[in-house]
Amino acid sequence: MKITYILGAGASAQGLPTVKQIKATSNTTGGLSLAQEFALFADEIKLDKSISKDNEQYRKELVDTFNDLSYESNNFGTTDTFAKHLFLKGKLTELRKLKDALAIFFFHRQVVKERLDKRPLIFLTTVMESGFNFPAEIGIINWNLDFQIQFAARAFIEDSFFNNGGGSTISVNPLISYFPSEFKDHAGIIYSMVQMNGIAGFYQQPQTNLITHFYDNDEIYNLDILLSKVKIKSEFTNLITFGWEKKKQMGLSDIIEKAKETVKETEILVVIGYSFPFFNRESDREVFESIKASGKLKKIYFQDPVREGEFLINQFDLHHKNNIYHLKKPIEIVNVKDVENYFVPFEL
Repeated sequence: MKITYILGAGASAQGLPTVKQIKATSNTTGGLSLAQEFALFADEIKLDKSISKDNEQYRKELVDTFNDLSYESNNFGTTDTFAKHLFLKGKLTELRKLKDALAIFFFHRQVVKERLDKRPLIFLTTVMESGFNFPAEIGIINWNLDFQIQFAARAFIEDSFFNNGGGSTISVNPLISYFPSEFKDHAGIIYSMVQMNGIAGFYQQPQTNLITHFYDNDEIYNLDILLSKVKIKSEFTNLITFGWEKKKQMGLSDIIEKAKETVKETEILVVIGYSFPFFNRESDREVFESIKASGKLKKIYFQDPVREGEFLINQFDLHHKNNIYHLKKPIEIVNVKDVENYFVPFEL
């Protein structure tokens, strides 16, 4: 059966912060909110001894940026909302600084601090087929900026990154084909995973379709190296995008089309830690229209310790087509409260 996963911040919550602080329970490890972690990171940058003189001024700017991010993320409720405020006021330089800060933050937490959620590795181990093949019947729509699933995949296949001489960073033999990857427009490819908001640390070179990023092999990172990389890419397009942005302007005009191809023919949908926020509503609507088009969707598993998932029925008009009584029978939604691991449906 074709099974599609939709992942939100809750799917990375054992390694990375979410918008709201998570209190430790029997099902969760707990953790600081994103705004709290921004403030903490500002202090870490201020005290970091690896920073060279060349990056001293950038250090000072970043401390201010992360303190502002912490305050405004609380003030506006989410970082996304604050980012849109900057956009609406025409403060595009400040918006770029915000995106570069997010790239630094998520890369630092994952690579330097090794803040990795254990569940992606358990999930991949569970569903993997012999020969280290990721099942073709599984597709993933990922709303996170992180690289958590790709890191987990390296436990099976150490996909290598190298520069191809033309300026792009090539990923060789990844276990899971993902978009955006080294190029933005591989025609005809259906990706196993589409990251709807881009990936922290991925940049597109101006006037080309080449993509480069920070995830080089065998480089020992500290904060100073990371800041230098961001400075080098100051003329590149940061491929972090928000739900309210026009993807075409960000070099990701076809990301929705890639997602729609990935979810075609879906029979079972698994939603993990995704709240379907207002800003993503248009993209979510297009994804669900593609899921519904075949009429094959039978069931939704909604994995969340609090919400039930029933709101999806009305939000996306999720009903069976052409049932024998010609009634609008809703798609079955099964709530999964246990979030210790990613839910794997028995239908797989």
